[in-house]
Amino acid sequence: MKKIFSSLLVLGISLFAFAGEPLLVNVPTGNVKSYTKTDYTIASKFGEYFRTPSAKYQHVFNEFGQEIENSSLTTDGKVLDKITYSYDSKGNITTQTGLDDAGNVMWKIVNTYDKKGLKTEEAEYDAKDYLSSKSIFKYTGNNCTEETLYNGNGKIIWKNIYEYDENNNCKTLYSYYSNGELESKKTFKYNDKNAVQEIFYYDDEGALEKKELYRYDSNDVLTEIATYTAQNKLYLRMFFKYDAKGNVTKITTYSIAQKFGSTVNELAGMSDYTYQY
Repeated sequence: MKKIFSSLLVLGISLFAFAGEPLLVNVPTGNVKSYTKTDYTIASKFGEYFRTPSAKYQHVFNEFGQEIENSSLTTDGKVLDKITYSYDSKGNITTQTGLDDAGNVMWKIVNTYDKKGLKTEEAEYDAKDYLSSKSIFKYTGNNCTEETLYNGNGKIIWKNIYEYDENNNCKTLYSYYSNGELESKKTFKYNDKNAVQEIFYYDDEGALEKKELYRYDSNDVLTEIATYTAQNKLYLRMFFKYDAKGNVTKITTYSIAQKFGSTVNELAGMSDYTYQY
């Protein structure tokens, strides 16, 4: 998860971590104090769909709109674990601390920034405050071009290399194993508003695995992510709904299948968001 999340952060895309899973959606607006995301499992019986809560996540913000707490909850609201965030005077996250349900520290991440506010290091410590890993970031201008993760002994675990277009949008992401061999590649295409339009996923041999297509409304708000196979066959659609303040209220996922000789959209997943303003 850390690898995926860090990779998205350098793309210059509006990104916010809903429920610990990064999605390309708008950062909450309208002086949000907190919001809760509820995930549902979907079951189909006799042609009807039924949803059952499977997990909850709560995000809390300070008066500056900075997230200060991110909790995983049981479906009845009991805290399972949480992450707390600390910031410097420039608004940069300096520390992330993972706590269990009793408030005990499980891990801690300490970030280091240069004079321009660019993150140069991310050090992760375990519950005993021993260094367990460290990420080093390198830049060309303000664009992160390399992200390398090392273990606590300084041995490389993986490396990401980023390439950018003339608009400073990330156009290619290469991910490498510790031995220098390619693990995967992603390429990005953008629309005339510099919003992500397509993402192509390739394996370690350069073969296309899947493609994602991002659709927006007339106000440039993300409304759908459609996923296609390497053979350009649509198999997954994710739809986004928003409230009057522009915050996501529902994400609904459908799988596309062939049944009884026709194409059907089957409800596969659902997440609801409730906000406290």
